Amino acid sequence: MSTALAIVPVAVFVLAASRGLAHLAGAALAGAAAALIVAGVPPAAIPRALWIALPMCAVIFAGVMLREAAPPKVEVQRQTDPRAVHRRLFVACFLLGPFFECAVGFGIGAMFALPFIFAARREGANAAALAMLTQCLVPWGALALGPMGSADIAGVSALAVGKATVDALIFTLPPFLLAFWWLVRDLDVPWTQRLADALWLAALWFALDFLGERAPPDAVGIAACAVVAALRLLWDERPDRATIARVAGAYGPYIALTAVLVSSRLVPEIGAITKAWTIPTAEGLPDFAPFHHAAFWLTLLAFVAARGRGPDWAGLWAQSKRALFATCAFVLFGEMLAQGGFAEALVRGFESLAGDAAIAVVPLLGALGGAGTGSALAASAVNLPLTLPLMGEDKLPAIGAHVAIAAAFTAFSPGRVALVAGLAKLEPGAVYRALAPLALALVLAATLLFVFGV
Repeated sequence: MSTALAIVPVAVFVLAASRGLAHLAGAALAGAAAALIVAGVPPAAIPRALWIALPMCAVIFAGVMLREAAPPKVEVQRQTDPRAVHRRLFVACFLLGPFFECAVGFGIGAMFALPFIFAARREGANAAALAMLTQCLVPWGALALGPMGSADIAGVSALAVGKATVDALIFTLPPFLLAFWWLVRDLDVPWTQRLADALWLAALWFALDFLGERAPPDAVGIAACAVVAALRLLWDERPDRATIARVAGAYGPYIALTAVLVSSRLVPEIGAITKAWTIPTAEGLPDFAPFHHAAFWLTLLAFVAARGRGPDWAGLWAQSKRALFATCAFVLFGEMLAQGGFAEALVRGFESLAGDAAIAVVPLLGALGGAGTGSALAASAVNLPLTLPLMGEDKLPAIGAHVAIAAAFTAFSPGRVALVAGLAKLEPGAVYRALAPLALALVLAATLLFVFGV
């Protein structure tokens, strides 16, 4: 296929996106349709794309169910001491907020962190920008849809992609801490407190690294956040048994979710039980184990937490339909590009222009995809079919870097920024201006990642 012909579905995608079709989901669907029309895409590509998207959609819908059945309970007291304010803000932005982002995704971590941030007397764009720092662990958002889906798209091990993403986080996590220090620079705290911030963030990374070598990504993020947050609570608060019991009761479904995901992934005997029944899927994809999949446990815990209250199916559909549609559309678009030969032709054309520097397109597309779609998974669905041929024999470092960069730049996606801006009663532009230091730091980090880390 010629490069000129291969550009057709991508051009349709860009043109449709410029018209604002359903936050780019309609654009992806239009691009997929163009690919089908222009070339004889194998019929098997469509069910394969749907098999890739279906488990992801199940997690999205089940996550919304759990959030509605067991909304996170927030009990905060207003703080005045600068050191206490600094500690609470760090915990909200880097531990508790990311925990709920890992469990549910779609900006829930920022929504959860805002009451803590307001209680710390932060207001306006500063408070909203601090809330957006909870997106630092979006690679593991919604139980790691980014690395899990990227592994399916690339046809490689989810465990290996998860580990590669952890490695890339060495570059993409520090910018969030630098942005945090910039946003709280008015607090008069000693340098030792900033050193403590760095050490706790390093502890979080080591927890991700330790678990990432032993468990699939869907259990890693939520477990790492839970462990480090519990240690931080014990270190800062020295809680008595009554306090511990109150916290456990408030977050019971999420603690149970963490326990069942970690145990079923790390304990072979339990994993053998949950994976005893599998459903064959499309060629080249692993079989689907319903009782091992995160969506089953999200749904079960949602029904338990509801205590007999029936789900509001219409409301759940209204909240999740855009994300479901976008996921299916982007996966279908990416699969059409790959199976129809478009991706290969585009890559050949780009390599003829850029030569060895062609790999530089990976971080650029990752950043644009994450910021544009608000989803590391959607960015991978479109970008990986285009960029996998550029990654050489060992593709894992570049795939992990793409996931990490796309996830980091979801902090600038219009949907997530608008959500937080609305809660803070601001215009999105004010939030973007407050996040400018984070954007600059992430651009530098992405550059360094592909110079030294891939």
